[in-house]
Formats: sequence, structure tokens, C-alpha cells
Amino acid sequence: MIIALAEAILESGFNYQQLLHVTAVDIDPRAVHMAYIQFSLLHIPATVIVGDSLAMRFREEWHTMAHVIGGWSAKLRHARDNAGAGEEKRAISVAVPRRAAVVAGGPAAPNQGPDAPAIERNGQLRLF
Repeated sequence: MIIALAEAILESGFNYQQLLHVTAVDIDPRAVHMAYIQFSLLHIPATVIVGDSLAMRFREEWHTMAHVIGGWSAKLRHARDNAGAGEEKRAISVAVPRRAAVVAGGPAAPNQGPDAPAIERNGQLRLF
């Protein structure tokens, strides 16, 4: 689902490498390693975690190269620090199977014309 989301963002005329950050959690290390490889090959900024999100126990955290090069640790920390400041945030949060989450954020995308996806008043990007 995350790869399909990245493709949909790209097809809509936006660069997911600048606008999308993924945090995925799975209890199975094999699934984490497979997701890490796929995200890395597609240059998707991501943090992939081995752990149990229901019990809130986490063992390993893997950052893709796109996460490191894109400075996503600082961007996410800045967004977290300013979350209560009343600023309008442009973010998408979608629950996906295997207890993963997708978060898109970053600088607002420029107006792409009439075929661009609609951005709701609350900052949500509507793809469908």
C-alpha cells in the first residue's frame, strides 16, 4: 500500500521523495527487512521498526538513505515541536495492514493546475 501511495503521489505530479515520510512497524524482522529494501530501492524516506506496536515495545529502528539524505529526522522533530502552535499542517496519516503508518508532510506542493489532486481546507491531500 505504501508503494501504491508513492506511485499515486508521483502520478499526480508531486515528488513523493520530498513530501512523503513513512514510519512502518512490524513484529516480524523479515517483513521489516523486505520493506526496508523496497523503500530504499524506490528512495522513499522511511523509518522501519521491528517491534510490537500494540504493546508499544520496539527493538530495532532502520532509516532509509532517503530519510538520512533528506534530513527527515530534523523535519519530523520540527513538525512535532510545532504541532501545538496552531499552525495549519499539511499531512496525511493512513493506517495500513501490519500495523504500519504513512505520514506525508513537508513543504506545501505548488499549485499543479486543474488536474492536480485537491488539497482540502484542513491540509489533507485527497487522492481519489
